[in-house]
Amino acid sequence: MLNVTVSDLTVLSYNRYQVLLSPARDMTFTISLPEGVATDGAGNLSTGTGIRTFHYDTQRPTVTQNILTTSPTNVASIQFELHFSEKVKNLSYYNLGITNGDVVRSSITTTDMQNYLVTIVPAGDGNVTWSLVDNTVQDEAGNASVALGSFSLLYDGTRPSGTFMSHPVGPMVNGEVWVKLTMNDDHDILDEADFTVKNATVSMFIQTNSRVYDMKLTPIAPGAFSIQLNENVTRDAGGNWNMASGELAFNYDNVPPTATLATTAGAVTRLSPYP
Repeated sequence: MLNVTVSDLTVLSYNRYQVLLSPARDMTFTISLPEGVATDGAGNLSTGTGIRTFHYDTQRPTVTQNILTTSPTNVASIQFELHFSEKVKNLSYYNLGITNGDVVRSSITTTDMQNYLVTIVPAGDGNVTWSLVDNTVQDEAGNASVALGSFSLLYDGTRPSGTFMSHPVGPMVNGEVWVKLTMNDDHDILDEADFTVKNATVSMFIQTNSRVYDMKLTPIAPGAFSIQLNENVTRDAGGNWNMASGELAFNYDNVPPTATLATTAGAVTRLSPYP
């Protein structure tokens, strides 16, 4: 046997022997006993044994990964592939140190014990993390795996929404109203076309920071007027389209109140006080 040392031949019993095989390197090697190398008490020559094959492996399995989901994401199944340098066993959800994952709905699948598809269902909004620490899984020879490191991906499954405030507060107003819209998440920039405005015009539309907009609402005619942010006009970084806001409504009244005087007395009277 090339690159394999045979030593320590030991007689265990009249028909059992033990031998130590020491490979010089990682390799596949075979051993067999040829026929006719031993005799029994009657002088009969031994038959040959079959060939036994062994694979000597001292290399620790390494792993690479391919993340299939981009960050941030609103997709409720984060996937990545793990590619080991050889077949490994005992890989499970708990080996991966997953945080913010739903253990019941998540899964790990493989068809060859070497390439794995990991699917993590987030438990909620926020970072989903995973790692493969040193010595987590073993190959067929019992060599423990090399660490992969820690990874994180942001899950955002919440739709953006907006809330209005106004000055004056209303609902009864006698002229223009300043309106402030505050969004609950960073998003694509809004413009005036993203609103439904009834019986009013919008002007002085200003984005004061990444989530806040100021605008002036001027009623067109006496009566009800309103503004509302439309649904599905902007998205956050996770790809979630916004919800429609509530309608901010006012009643425009620009008619001055009138007053009349009435009395039960005549123009000339002796009554006092004057009724």
